[in-house]
Formats: sequence, structure tokens, C-alpha cells
Amino acid sequence: MSDKSNLNIVGVGNTSGGNYEKVLIMGVAVIEGSVTIRKHKCLGVATVKGNITVADKYSLFGTQTVDGNMKAKSVKVRGTDRVKGTLDCEEIHIAGTGIYSKIRGIKKIDTKGVIKIQESLECNQLEVRGVLEAKEEIAAEKVMLNGSFHVDGLLTGDVIDITLKDKSYAREIGGQTIKVESKGTLVNKGHLNTESIEGDNIQLESTEAKLVRGKNVIIGSGCVIERVEYKSSVNISSKAKVNEVVQV
Repeated sequence: MSDKSNLNIVGVGNTSGGNYEKVLIMGVAVIEGSVTIRKHKCLGVATVKGNITVADKYSLFGTQTVDGNMKAKSVKVRGTDRVKGTLDCEEIHIAGTGIYSKIRGIKKIDTKGVIKIQESLECNQLEVRGVLEAKEEIAAEKVMLNGSFHVDGLLTGDVIDITLKDKSYAREIGGQTIKVESKGTLVNKGHLNTESIEGDNIQLESTEAKLVRGKNVIIGSGCVIERVEYKSSVNISSKAKVNEVVQV
């Protein structure tokens, strides 16, 4: 058994950092300093004025802000999570909002809500059902976006599957298989704006781009493309507008 004590805050509390077995917050808490713990669970509002290291699970059912870095094996959020420093973990599951400056060591991100990332991201699998905002490059082996997104840098992946439900933007998109379809409503029509899309197999709907370059290219309804470059095959819908088509 561990000789570390537990930290339980019920109501309103202010405590110093330290090493604990478990942390349980039910109310409003401020932790002055860094903490190292095995399990963390917050059902309220918490602020950590330092770093937080969780050996096992980090669970949030409320709102928490970490002023420093956070390290955990897995992160589960049902509420609003904000890490001002670097988040180092293997998996993130969000049902709410996650706001992170930098994420590293990540294998899988699964979001049903909103995720905002300040610096570039690399992971194995990125799945967002909701809103993605990224200031720099996003790179993953498998990218599944269902909703809307704004990526100021390059969005790249082996497989990119996008379902548009509102206006979306990425500076550039690159991958092997890229599929974009629109399922927006009459009020919020799904539409993608990008400078260029490059891949092997590309299938697009409701996309506006300066350049689309690929091996097999399908330009569907609602697309406005300045130039299409293809290697093997191309198919352009009568409901799309393409200024120039070139086989390369």
C-alpha cells in the first residue's frame, strides 16, 4: 500500500502542492504549487498554480485550469479543461471543451465538443465531432472531422475523412486518401475553404480551393476549384465549377 495521503476538498478550499495518492475535488479549489498524484478527479472548479503529474487517470467533471504543465496516462474531460503549459499524455477523451497550448506523446484524441490547440500536433488518431481550432500544423495517421474546423497550418494524414456541418478552413490539406462531404443545414451549410489539396485519392464536395492535385480526383457538387491536376482519372460534377483541368 502507498504511504501517501489523499487530498479531499469538499466545498471551498485552498491548499499547497505536494505528493498525494489521490486528489478529489468537490467544490471550488485552488492548489498553490505543483502536485504529483496517482489519480485525479475534479467535480467542480479547480486551479492548479503549478504543474500536475498524474501516474494513472485524470478525470474532470467540471472546470479546471493548470497554469503549468500536465502529464497523465489518460485524460477524460466532461466540462472545460485548460492547460497553459504542455500536456503530455497518451489519450484524450473530451465531452466538452479542451484548451491546450501544446500536446505531446499523444496517440489518440477523441472529442465530442470543442478542442483548441495553440502549437503543432502529431498523433496516431484524431477524431473530432464538433469544433477543432488549431494555430499550427495538424498531423495524424487517421483524421476524422465531423462538424467544423479552422486550421491555420497544414492538415495532413494518411486518411482524412471530413464531414462538413459549418464553414471550415485549413491553409493546406495533404494525405493519401481525402474525402470531404457536406451535411450542413440550410442555415449552416457545410463549406470548406483551402488553398490546396494534394493526395492520391481525392473526393470533394462543397470545397473552394486554388489547387487540387491527385492521382484519382472526384470534384462533386458545390465545389469551386481554380485548377485540377490529376494523374490517372478525374470526374467533375455538373454542379461544380473548375477553371482548369490538367493531366500530369
